[in-house]
Amino acid sequence: MMSTDQMVLDRKEGVLIVSVAGRLDITNSEEFENAVLKELEEKKTSVIVRFQDVSYMSSSGVRALLSMYHELRKHGKLLIITELSTAVKKIITVTELDRVFAVADTLENALQQATGK
Repeated sequence: MMSTDQMVLDRKEGVLIVSVAGRLDITNSEEFENAVLKELEEKKTSVIVRFQDVSYMSSSGVRALLSMYHELRKHGKLLIITELSTAVKKIITVTELDRVFAVADTLENALQQATGK
């Protein structure tokens, strides 16, 4: 498990779970993206990103998500976003990325989608 002040990476049922907190913007979106992609180098798995504690997400954060999404699709894996804060939900809805990413209300629902259970 990797942990910083704003990000925790963990695995559950063979799925990478990334919990993000604070702001996801130009100052840390590259670190966010690189940490997830590095983790995927070792083991290609679906990824769940939890956004309940994110107060702000800029276009840099959206770009990082899209980059991860495209990398995962190459390997037939899913990117599922869950527990969206109000700020993140607004961005995902306005940009219609809820039509691109799988969205789940809860971590449990996201795990069900990721594992097919």
